[in-house]
Amino acid sequence: MRFFKKKLSEKAAAYDIVLATFREEKNSWSTTYEALKESCAVLGHEFSVQKELTEPWFDLALAKIALSLRQIENLYDAEQAARIRSWVFKCIDDMYQIEKG
Repeated sequence: MRFFKKKLSEKAAAYDIVLATFREEKNSWSTTYEALKESCAVLGHEFSVQKELTEPWFDLALAKIALSLRQIENLYDAEQAARIRSWVFKCIDDMYQIEKG
């Protein structure tokens, strides 16, 4: 049996990862919210979320992507890492425009 790897451009790979992260966080936000709320209650604190410019799940997705971006330099040479990071930022900007629009 032969397995073929689908070749993706850097742009397509960056967009796939960003979109999957946003989709995952948006779909799981209610569960995440309840878990954070319960954790704070156990510690005797009140948990609240303030809606600012974006939805809370959007901010959580950004944090997750930021942590992932820190690893790019360990996986790719500097030039390729910079191109991938640039595509990720472009996709995030596109998503932000859609979200706030």
